[in-house]
Amino acid sequence: MSQNPVYPIVLRVAARYQRKTGATVDLKTIEITADNVEQVLADLVSDLDDLEGAETSLGLDLRNMIARMRQFQHNDDIHHKGEDVLTHTKWVLEDLASLTVGMQAERKTVVTLAALLHDLGKAYTYEFIDGKHTFRKHAEKSVEIAQVLLAKHREKLGGLYDRVLDLIRLHDAFMVLLNARAGASGLKYLNKFMQERVYLDRHLDDLLTLSKADSRRAQRYEDSLRDALGVLDDIGKAEAEKARQEADKAHQRAMWIERQDEIRALLEAEVPEAVSVLHDQSAVNAILGKAKRFDLINKLKAMLQ
Repeated sequence: MSQNPVYPIVLRVAARYQRKTGATVDLKTIEITADNVEQVLADLVSDLDDLEGAETSLGLDLRNMIARMRQFQHNDDIHHKGEDVLTHTKWVLEDLASLTVGMQAERKTVVTLAALLHDLGKAYTYEFIDGKHTFRKHAEKSVEIAQVLLAKHREKLGGLYDRVLDLIRLHDAFMVLLNARAGASGLKYLNKFMQERVYLDRHLDDLLTLSKADSRRAQRYEDSLRDALGVLDDIGKAEAEKARQEADKAHQRAMWIERQDEIRALLEAEVPEAVSVLHDQSAVNAILGKAKRFDLINKLKAMLQ
């Protein structure tokens, strides 16, 4: 199962900067909005016991993070409208407010914190390449920063902490999956994603909510949403196919036990050395394959239908 990226040095730094007296802001109770984004981020940075040490260990200028977020703009393309990173973060939180109405409190905390922190890495990954503003691997950098800023909140957040980091790391997952889907001939493009904790722990709705807020003001939001829902439809198909395969395997195992006498008689007459591993269907097939008795493999398959 895929886990959060592990940054040993960053984690040690995060642990070092946990304040014994607690943090200034309570992230489980505060309402984070577009109006207080800058204040909350400033509080998280100022709460670090050793800001200089944190900056040195991360190799980042945290004290000027907000100014850097104002400095770098997105392209006026299908994903954004030319807004700077700070404005985009505010927009995401504004749109998230309507998307989380009625949402259970802990889920709302997770999605809101992820929205607040998801693009912090863009302040440190900006490049202008081939006429475009790019922020390559910004999600990974955002996770590194979040691990440090949330360090002293980790105990209070409990299990929500990892969920926040998962959403930050995967907030562009639907975009990545869409690109993979375009060149895929089946559903295998989903295999890696379906091993992610955010999927396995059934928090996919939270990721979709964040994704909607992240792209709601994009020029092609309707297209983006439709494509994301198409990925969800594919996930449903992949789950159905996996369930069908598991059911087939269970049926074959049951039939293998039920027809042991017939299978034993067949093997004793044709390939007696396979009888000693009769309890293990795969081992029997391996012996038959080595003996090139594909006729018997097919006959056994027919018996297990």
